[in-house]
Amino acid sequence: MADTLWTKEQELAITLAGNNMLVSAAAGAGKTSVLVERVIRKVLSPKDPLDLGRLLVVTFTEKAASEMKERIRSSLEEALRKSPGDPRIGRQLALLDRAQISTIHAFCLRILRRYYFRVNLDPSFRVLDANEAELIRMEAVEELFEDLYDEPSPYGDAFRSLVERFGGRAVDEGFQSTVLRLHEFVRAQPSMTDFFRLVKERASGEDLVWLTCLASRALRDLKRAKALVEEAMSLCKAPGGPQAYLKALEDDMVLFSEAEALVQGLRREAQEAVDSASGLTDVLREVAGAVASRLSSASFTRLAPARDCDPDLKSRASAFRNLAKRAFGRVGDYAFTRPLDEVVSEMTALGPLISGLLDVVEDLDRRYTAKKRDKGGVDFADLERYCLEILEMDGGRIAEDVRKEFDWILIDEYQDTNPLQERILTQVARKESGSGNVFMVGDLKQSIYRFRLAEPGLFLEKLRSYVPPGRAVTENPPGIRIDLTHNFRSRVEVLNAVNAIFADIMREEVADIDYREGHELRPGASYPPSRGEYSVELHLVERLAATSKEGKGGASSGRTSSPGGGRDPAASEGGGPEHSGDQAPSESPDPAQAAGDLEEYEALEKEALVAAWRIKSMVDPRDPLLIWDHKAKTMRPCSYRDIAILMRSTKERANAVAEVMSRCDIPCYAEAATGYFQAREVEIALSLLSVIDNPMQDIPLAAVLRSPIVRLEPGDPAFIRATVKKGPFYDAVLSYSRSEGAEPRLRDILTGFLEDLDRWRTQARRRPLAEVLWNILRETGYHDYVGGLPGGGQRQANLRALCDRARQFDSFGRHGLQRFLRFIERLRESEGDLGTARALGEHEDVVRLMSVHKAKGLEFPVVIVMDLGKGFNKDDLRKDILFHRELGLGAFYVDLENRVKYPTALHQAIAARIDRENTAEEMRVLYVALTRAKEKLVMVGSVRGVEAALQRWQRSDPEGAGTYLDWICPVALSGARKDLFRVKLWGTPDGEPVPPPSYGVSQPTDLRLSDVKGLVPPPPADPEVMREVRRRLEWRYPFELLTTVRAKMSVGELKRRLDGDDEEFPRFLPRPTRRMGMDEARAYSRAVERGIAVHALLSRIRLELTHSPEAVASENRRLVEAGFLKPPGVDPEDIARVAGFFASPAGIAVRETQGRVLRELPFTVRLPARVFAEACDSPEDFVIAQGVIDMLLDEPDGLAILDFKTDDIPAGRVRERTLAHTSQVALYALAAESILGKPVKKASIFFLGPQREEEVDWRSYLRSRGLA
Repeated sequence: MADTLWTKEQELAITLAGNNMLVSAAAGAGKTSVLVERVIRKVLSPKDPLDLGRLLVVTFTEKAASEMKERIRSSLEEALRKSPGDPRIGRQLALLDRAQISTIHAFCLRILRRYYFRVNLDPSFRVLDANEAELIRMEAVEELFEDLYDEPSPYGDAFRSLVERFGGRAVDEGFQSTVLRLHEFVRAQPSMTDFFRLVKERASGEDLVWLTCLASRALRDLKRAKALVEEAMSLCKAPGGPQAYLKALEDDMVLFSEAEALVQGLRREAQEAVDSASGLTDVLREVAGAVASRLSSASFTRLAPARDCDPDLKSRASAFRNLAKRAFGRVGDYAFTRPLDEVVSEMTALGPLISGLLDVVEDLDRRYTAKKRDKGGVDFADLERYCLEILEMDGGRIAEDVRKEFDWILIDEYQDTNPLQERILTQVARKESGSGNVFMVGDLKQSIYRFRLAEPGLFLEKLRSYVPPGRAVTENPPGIRIDLTHNFRSRVEVLNAVNAIFADIMREEVADIDYREGHELRPGASYPPSRGEYSVELHLVERLAATSKEGKGGASSGRTSSPGGGRDPAASEGGGPEHSGDQAPSESPDPAQAAGDLEEYEALEKEALVAAWRIKSMVDPRDPLLIWDHKAKTMRPCSYRDIAILMRSTKERANAVAEVMSRCDIPCYAEAATGYFQAREVEIALSLLSVIDNPMQDIPLAAVLRSPIVRLEPGDPAFIRATVKKGPFYDAVLSYSRSEGAEPRLRDILTGFLEDLDRWRTQARRRPLAEVLWNILRETGYHDYVGGLPGGGQRQANLRALCDRARQFDSFGRHGLQRFLRFIERLRESEGDLGTARALGEHEDVVRLMSVHKAKGLEFPVVIVMDLGKGFNKDDLRKDILFHRELGLGAFYVDLENRVKYPTALHQAIAARIDRENTAEEMRVLYVALTRAKEKLVMVGSVRGVEAALQRWQRSDPEGAGTYLDWICPVALSGARKDLFRVKLWGTPDGEPVPPPSYGVSQPTDLRLSDVKGLVPPPPADPEVMREVRRRLEWRYPFELLTTVRAKMSVGELKRRLDGDDEEFPRFLPRPTRRMGMDEARAYSRAVERGIAVHALLSRIRLELTHSPEAVASENRRLVEAGFLKPPGVDPEDIARVAGFFASPAGIAVRETQGRVLRELPFTVRLPARVFAEACDSPEDFVIAQGVIDMLLDEPDGLAILDFKTDDIPAGRVRERTLAHTSQVALYALAAESILGKPVKKASIFFLGPQREEEVDWRSYLRSRGLA
């Protein structure tokens, strides 16, 4: 990169040394390039060069580590081309593959491999797959709960109280989920013990941190209430405003100011009590009482009638006042408005339960650790925990040894670090003041992984304490901070819009930083001039009520709210489609704000239709959007691969958008990390596995019967259920399949399915799960069927991935269908997922659809950000038990006697803190989404009641936002910013008022699916191409039958082919009509074992000791003692049967033969393939047959073959079974003659049960098959 022109700030970040450094790099600022260049200059410095081995480079993902290595390799190779033969560069290239450029987990693993004995690990330990680890953890918690129920324990009473209070509707699942959440959380903390100590201190109530938090939240509410009143007053004072409202608004301002002053005093006193650890004082009680008294006595002046004024201003002023009253009312709900002694008493009463919860989590961790050690494995969290434990051993002497290995530690994406990782890196960093060796790059505005327990506060702390290079000389700070704000990715149109939005909303009180203080993006990329086609667009879609399909809206009226129709709505995620942002953290969701899943789904489809329209417009060859090609240095037409659709969450939503794209003939690939289990083909496959495991499950059985696997008509299940109105649906299916009056078509379908089901259930007990599933998918044709559907390649990849996961599950050592299904179900319950299988290459010409988190670190010429009207997810705040790294753990107070529950003060404080942190996180997610665009940014969102929303958006209210639109629209609709955005309104219902022109949006437009599909006409078909396509599709392989004949087969398989019986088992076996009971299963297994034992006895018994039952019994004991038979050997009944054989003419002939007696004789013989497929007429086509002959007598005048059958069959069926086995014995005879060169004079079957010998006419059989 020597030819790169670096900015002044970048050059400083590359070259400065002597202390710890934090590079705060905005989106597109080239932070990775800066880090790579710093590495290159360190290792190639002519003055003081470093080896790559002396650098520790930590990245966030393995992909990032791989890409960084490749960048370094490219730079070194470029340097080597300029200085051929330079040994220094050659050495660094040789060291690169072994250089410690990796994730933090990979670094921890290296430490653990080196010092495994210090934490008592097996040297051959392995890192468990995430799914396997989660399965072990689930088993551990289930065993723990069972033991706590069954056995007395030190915290048994607390456990039962916890389950009773926090178990949820399903007995204890809610509490079990809480235990698992808390366990996962504490394992990401530097010390579980320290966190538990903090929890107990906070839970006592005497630590008044909760009071300072609630007072701070109340002050923000009051500040917002005052701002809303000021906005209302300005509207009243405007020309035409409702001036009659001013008196009431002025009274409001006095009330809010008085309350603010009192709460400020409360926070001040609470902070002093925290600092001095004085606990609850009389002064605090007095101040809190004054606050409570003022809030409880508060009343609002009624608005005076306002006539002859602008109705729009009147409505807006009233709306702002209502929002202010709601914000003020929320202050009265906080715990400090009640007597503080009562509040503390509630928390103290919960102390034993909190301690019990911590004991349960600690016990779970012990059990989980023991289970992992039994398997010789560790999980990813263990890598970090054990690594830290090792580094802190012996007073940090091991850390000191590791520290000496590195001259510099470089950390990429530092904003995504968690406290445990921070402590690990601190241990290996240089300790001397003023000579730090840690170089960190990142961007606080792009920290979007709190759900993975990343802690942006670590970055923020350094952002505030580190100083610019110019001040470092005089202030002796802990480190140097360099800001990179030039964006080398995006056009100025994109940057100006992003800056406008975040300068308005990203403020200190909401997001911990003020965007206007040095965080604005500065243009750094060079693009050809434009004529306005790259302006940022905002499309607002009217969200109709869920019943609109049957009312005035819907597809039938031309307003395509559900293009194509006919699909069930997907379940919405999170806190509902609309959220005003004014709901208290501890409250339940407001039903008035929840429009329902159907409305949410239809709105998403309408947004997708708008996005499809813009995509079609941009790729229209007649007038395409032109994209700058950086490699070719020229403009080119936009293609599908240039476009990415981003969503906050793709779970249960990406498929709906992808389907609309498909209907609009737009190739689209949904790269979803979740949603795998919601894929229809996966749901059907899992339903089938559930039925195979237990057919008594009604819903999976009905799903399979209606699926393409069985293909019942819509009304068929009702006819079936009518036969048996009560009981399992499986009973009704069985009854209908046997009913004489049943419809023949339906009865035949059910009979065939039940036969297949019985066979599949048998296979599932005997074969690996993955093999069974794959065979079923191929046998039923379901794998091929889904391949013919839209997105067939992806659907088939999903099914193959399910087979792969079943195979992976088998490798865990927990074989069995039931366990696999249980594991999948637990994944679903815990909101885990596996992600859809990848079925697409990186360079396919398709639109990418992905979550914002997936898109982080990527860039696209065109970005469409959708689903901006979806409400923020507030579910985390409503859980009964919450926990926080600094505040500890807060729970609901549950009064079992009165059956009521409410949040404790600590729960309220934690909820308020989490709510604030979540709001900041959502703001950062939006920043990441908008800054992925290089040239064109399109934003799409839906809103219910556009008119009211447009009025609400006349004022910016960052803290009160409930959707991304609440942040974007006040800026985009502002008159001062009108030149930065193009705003368009879609699909306003007939009869509703259109927005006034002053709002800066277009007149509403409707859109139909046909409008999008026909936007770009398809090119005319080439007749020559069509003929060639038809020829290729109609071509048939001339030797297709050959593909059905395997080159090598067992005699059993050959028998089934020759007899035309493809079933796995002989037809005489009764087909089960119900699930086999445990006793029946044991009996069947025992019958198989008996047959094996009898054949083993016959193959090894000494023929001279077969003259009596006693002699046979003696041989049986001998073979057991020699290990040839499992104790106790052959049953007495079977010993009598074997003795009976040797006393029969056939047995006497064996004992008295003058020739050899060959037993269990294996053979391999070549047979012509034409026997199995007529098309195989070439003599070169053959099949290899393998088998084992039970007994063969090699006598001077010929060969005699005996085949034994141990089946318990009546004498009347002997002849029938002889005919059934004729083909098998005929193949034995053919092989014997071919191999031994002697004629077979006799071939027979001896049935040990009825003690009958039946001769087989094998020559006639072979002649009929053309083999003789």
